[in-house]
Amino acid sequence: MLLQFPATNFTDIDFNRTYDAVVVGSGAAGGMAAHVLTQHGLKVLLLEAGKSQDTGKILHSMQWPYEHPRRGKMPPDYHALSTNEYNIRQSPYARNSPYTKVQSYVQGWGFSDYSKTLVVDEKQNPYTGTRYAWVRARTVG
Repeated sequence: MLLQFPATNFTDIDFNRTYDAVVVGSGAAGGMAAHVLTQHGLKVLLLEAGKSQDTGKILHSMQWPYEHPRRGKMPPDYHALSTNEYNIRQSPYARNSPYTKVQSYVQGWGFSDYSKTLVVDEKQNPYTGTRYAWVRARTVG
């Protein structure tokens, strides 16, 4: 089982504790490696360069539509559409639709919002040692 021990300063860390494995980075590979090792009973130290974040407060993709604050706030002649419904309401399927206007009901974040909160600024922290680039989060959560 993975446990999270937030350390506010170095005096909170027990340097005398012995671990069976040290995993650097909690990305796709590091997170899975730490999970598999702990499932097999090993004591694992997972090191991450970023901070711990409560993704439930940051990301709203798992929020149920009925919990949305704008639920039921559309004018009577508007109708919210899902992607599939949008495709069906195009010609020739939408010929007899009672709704004259449509609007996105659940509005999400754009990429710029994610990049400010979750993604590493590649200009301030360039990835060195390879010609490949990928998104890095530097966060646990």
